[in-house]
Amino acid sequence: MSIEENKVIARQCFLELNKLFDKPGSPDTADLNSIMSPKWAKEINSWFPGLRQLWPDHHIDVTDMVAEGNCVWCRLATNATHMGEWEGIPGNGKHWTNTGIWYLTIVDRKIVDIETLFDSLPIVKQLGGTITPPAPQ
Repeated sequence: MSIEENKVIARQCFLELNKLFDKPGSPDTADLNSIMSPKWAKEINSWFPGLRQLWPDHHIDVTDMVAEGNCVWCRLATNATHMGEWEGIPGNGKHWTNTGIWYLTIVDRKIVDIETLFDSLPIVKQLGGTITPPAPQ
């Protein structure tokens, strides 16, 4: 597959993830699953119900993309409204934004591996949470 074809699959991944949050009721994951390896289709489908309760309006924008060989790096901007308990912070209706990176490996038109890098501290701060360091020993 070409680098451009891999980038199309990466963009499709985020388009399909956003569709899952946009539709009320039980989402249809068939289109997302069609571009995922069975392992990753199962993994993402297991995350989804909890994420949808926690961040029901979650949205992902791809702000930059770099690809080489069968790897695609996606810089992402994410945002959502906090509706369920997360990291000990009760749902409070506050809106948050964040950035991060997904590193996708694509083989035979399927995403076969995903590595993510997000710093959750900005979200904790935006939701009014704090981090308390452990007491000195």
